[in-house]
Parts: sequence; structure tokens; C-alpha cells
Amino acid sequence: MALILIMGMCFGLYVRSFSPYPLSPGIDVFNHMYVIQSILDNSPSNSPLVYFPTFDIIIALGSSTFNADLNSVFWMGSIFLSMLFSLSCYVMLYYFLKNNAQAILGTAIALPLTEMGFATNLQFFYPASFIMSIFPLMFFTVDYLWKKLVQSNKIVTIVLTIVIFSVLILIHTYIGFIVSLVLSLYVFCYYILFKKDRLFFTFRLVTVAFALILLAYCLGYMTFQFKMDFIQSNLFESYHLYNTFTKVNILEEWYTKEILLASIVGCIVLSFYKNKNIVILNFIGIVMLLTYFQQISDIHRIMPLERSFIGLGAVTTITLPIIILTQKIQASHLIPKNLKKIKSSKLDEAAINNNKENSKTIIEKFRSIALTNGMGLFHTYEKNSKLLNIYIIVVFAILFPVLMLPFDTYIDPYTTQGYDFTNYTFGELSAAEWIKENTPKNYKIYSDPSTVIEMRGLSNRPNIEGIAWNTTTAYEVRSVLLSENATYAYQSIVTNHGNDTTIVITPRTSEWLTGREFFIQAPIKDFEYFEGIEKFYDEKYFRLDFYNDSVMVFTLR
Repeated sequence: MALILIMGMCFGLYVRSFSPYPLSPGIDVFNHMYVIQSILDNSPSNSPLVYFPTFDIIIALGSSTFNADLNSVFWMGSIFLSMLFSLSCYVMLYYFLKNNAQAILGTAIALPLTEMGFATNLQFFYPASFIMSIFPLMFFTVDYLWKKLVQSNKIVTIVLTIVIFSVLILIHTYIGFIVSLVLSLYVFCYYILFKKDRLFFTFRLVTVAFALILLAYCLGYMTFQFKMDFIQSNLFESYHLYNTFTKVNILEEWYTKEILLASIVGCIVLSFYKNKNIVILNFIGIVMLLTYFQQISDIHRIMPLERSFIGLGAVTTITLPIIILTQKIQASHLIPKNLKKIKSSKLDEAAINNNKENSKTIIEKFRSIALTNGMGLFHTYEKNSKLLNIYIIVVFAILFPVLMLPFDTYIDPYTTQGYDFTNYTFGELSAAEWIKENTPKNYKIYSDPSTVIEMRGLSNRPNIEGIAWNTTTAYEVRSVLLSENATYAYQSIVTNHGNDTTIVITPRTSEWLTGREFFIQAPIKDFEYFEGIEKFYDEKYFRLDFYNDSVMVFTLR
């Protein structure tokens, strides 16, 4: 267990080594900071979140209790999530595979998998990332709950399951609902639909068929897609609605082709495991990945949930040869010496009767390997042999560069251009801290959409209404910033937003005014001059209260 936590901590520290303390990556971090500070100020009604801020309430209580700085909390949060996911994934894999070495290797495979901008991951301390981190643990929790309590008190089991699902949905509505749906499917299949083994052989064949279809998608032989667009918005008109070729490229880039193909092969092998719970778990993982290949809006947001399934499939493929070899060696030692001496030509009824006891032993031992439980060809290998441990260490050493490829690919656009892995700078942080300490709490942030969202979270000040989504408001702000007339700019700001306004100019502002992007998510290193900046130095209307190398803060006279 300690090894797993150390593994998670090391990966978390590696991720954070690209982000100078206490700066964190992610745009949503500013929304969560604002909500948390609003909760601490007893004014959570103006939350920009579209779901109940359960996660933010917990962080608010923790930061208040330990008097922790929120920037530090979100920076350290990634390390915490990495450790949590490592533990969660290990518990799930060990619970189902019953093998410590396999569980460790599977966790090592799943840990560094990532995506670029499509979904929340361990790099970000968000509610969705938290749900993703505990998702594997939920399989253990729910399965253990139903296995232990359903026989004694079915009502209590159902109530506790509903409570777990409700908590998940409260933490993050969308991801929590998906996780609850997946867990419900597992419970339904294992404890209701396949409680008896009559249909399970067919279920195995269906799982294999789905795995082969998945393989065809990944190799480019299948391009058919179901199309479903739930988002009725011009802004998200084609939100992640990609063809199969693009989706395969995304998978190969972030999951690496070797790990992905090994996982799919493992899915086929897992379909013939004796343990029904493993087969059902494997089926769910295959269905989720097949769903990814369809044109469903926003489907990429569920992809981080696949990490533990990919780890399960890949470790099954990687360890299969050594486990088969070990089981054959063990099986050869099960055959009694006196039975070996009996030649097949001399087997008669007396010989069989004399060896009746030994024959029963042999049959029972081989039942766990042969065709049992609806065509179960394989069984979990619970013994941690020295051969298996050495094999896994060697495999891990060989695979390590491949395992780190997803995150290295993710971070490459930052490192090659000399950027830190963060969405704000020390200059912006110092400006926000000045605003927080020196302006009234009702003063609104006036700037480009990205700077407004950033400063709202860092300085705990409200933003001008609608700047992040209303094009009319954005056009009005743009015209004021570009205007060279100080009188017009002053009157427009006062008329539309009042005197209690703080104007913040950052390199993002100039980029927004001169470029084509609506949101400038990445920090801009150098401030570029834009037409209209001089009017803010007109002391009749504006006052420069703060400035550093990258940020200027003005207030109205």
C-alpha cells in the first residue's frame, strides 16, 4: 500500500514540477476559487458553477480550518489526486485480479494516461477529477456492499447504494451521473441478470464480439458512428463531434498505440475469465470505449474513467504468458506419482477405482483452469511467485518510457516554447492580491473575458455582467478599450457598470483586442501596445493604482 501511495506522489510531483509553486493550470480553477471564497464570505448565491458546489464547500471548510492559501491548495491538489487515484486503481485491480503484482503494474499503466483539453485529469484539482480518481474504488465499494449486505438486508443495501450515487452526483452532476449509471449497470448484470449461469456463456461471446469491434475501430477498419448532439448551442455546435479517424489519432496520441492494443487484447482474454465479476467489469470498459467512438457531443469528458479499465486490460495481456507458464508448472506437480506410472494402455476399472481419491483431486484442481462457469478458460492468479514479480519488474523497466509518453506529449507544447504549465503568472497573481487587499468587495473587474474570469477568482471580486458569454457586452468592452476618447470610455463604463469598477489591463487584454480568440487561456509573456491604451493615463477620469511588468490596474476618478 505504501508503494502505491509513493508511486502516486511521485507522479503528482512530476506533474507539478512543470508548474512553479503556487501557480496551477486550468481555467476552471478561477471559478472554484471564487465560489470557495464566496462560501467563506457567506455569499454563495452568485456561483458561476452549473452544479451544486459540494466539492467547493469541502475545500472551503478545509482551507478555513487549516488557514490554507487557495493557490497552494489547488497546486497541492494534483499531488493528492494522483495519490488517491493510485490507491483507488490498485484497490479495484487487486480486488478483482487477486494479485498484488498485477495490481501494481496495472496502476502504473493507468496513472500517466491523460488527454489534452478534452477532459479533466489529475493535473487539475476539480470535482470531475476527484470523481475520476475515486471511480475505480467505487466498484470495490459497491460490490463489497452488495456481496456482504444484500443477503441479510436488501433494503439497507439499496438505500446505501442510492446514498453513494447521490453523493457522487452532488460532487459533480454530469460525471457523477455517468459513474452512477456505470455502477448500476455492474450491479444489475452481476447480482440480477447473471445471478444464474444460464446466459453467461452468451454474454462472454457478446463481450468478445464487442472487443473485436473495438479493435476494428482502433485499427481503422470500422468507421460507422451513431450521431447524437445534446448541446443545442452555436458556441458548441461541433463540440468534440469527431470522425473515427480523428478519434483514433487522439487515442494513439494520449494513450499510446502499444498500450491501447495491449488493453484490447486483454479485453478478449478477460472475456474468458472464470470470475463473472471480472467479465462484467471488462464488458463495461469495452462498452464505454465503444461509446467514445460514436459522435456524441461532450463524450470525451467521460474518457478519464477509462484509465483503470485500460490498465486492467493491458496488465492482463502483459502478464498472460508468465501466468500460463506458472500455472502449467503448478499443474504438472498436481498429478500424483503413482498415477503417472500407470500407462494409458493398462488403465482399467481397478486402476481407476484405486486412484479414485487422487482423480477427484486432479479434477478439482483442473476445474479452475478448464472450461467452467460458462466457458471460463482462465482464473485469477492469486499467488505472487518470484518469477512473476521479476517478470513484472523487467516489463515495467522496459515500458516506463512508453508509459510516460502521454503526459510528456501533453506537456510538450508548454516546455518547447519555454512556458510554465500554468494559466496565470506571478505578475497577475500579485495584481490580484493588490486588488483583494485595496479595493472594496463590491468593485467589479472590467477587462477582457479571460482576465475577468482570472481576476474574479484570484481577487475575490465580481465581474461585469455577461462578459464571459454575452457577445453584446464583449463588443461594448472591446469598443471602450480601443477608443482613444477618455471621456467616452469613462462615461460608457460609468453608465453601463457604475463607478465601483476596477479596470485591469494584462497581456491577455492586448492579445484579445488584436487577435481572433475569445478566450486567451494560456498566459501571454509580453504586453503588446494597443490603440486606446493612452486614454487610461488621463488623470481627469482614471487613476493608475497598480502596475508591474505585465499588469496595470486603473480605477475611476
